[in-house]
Amino acid sequence: MEGYQSKIDLILREKFALELHPDKSRIIPLSRGVEFLGFKKFFHHKLIKKKNMLKFYRKNDDLYASYQEGNILYDSVYDFIEGWIAYSKSANMFNVRKRILSRFEERYPHEISTKEVNRYQKEQKKSIIYSPGHHSRP
Repeated sequence: MEGYQSKIDLILREKFALELHPDKSRIIPLSRGVEFLGFKKFFHHKLIKKKNMLKFYRKNDDLYASYQEGNILYDSVYDFIEGWIAYSKSANMFNVRKRILSRFEERYPHEISTKEVNRYQKEQKKSIIYSPGHHSRP
């Protein structure tokens, strides 16, 4: 594998005037995956790094405890989950997301966020405006 690194280094120097960092560059089999921006990228799929998943679970449990104690509102918890779900969608983690959302719904069975209410109201307004026979005033 050392031979590959020196060949890559040579091409980078000659064509782009760039150098590989001697301590930070390494050639590894793609089957081990490459870590980048909180993900572990493999040839055919991408996962969230284990360290980041553990941080998520800890933060999620901390938010739940704070919610139970009345220190934060449901909207804060909802914002966290919504952001994490958006982040995790760029990885191949459908089953993990499904399990997390299922547990989330179990923990907060009768809650609804302000965002959800606003989205619902916006959709209702749209359906009224675009319904057949409805004439809006100018």
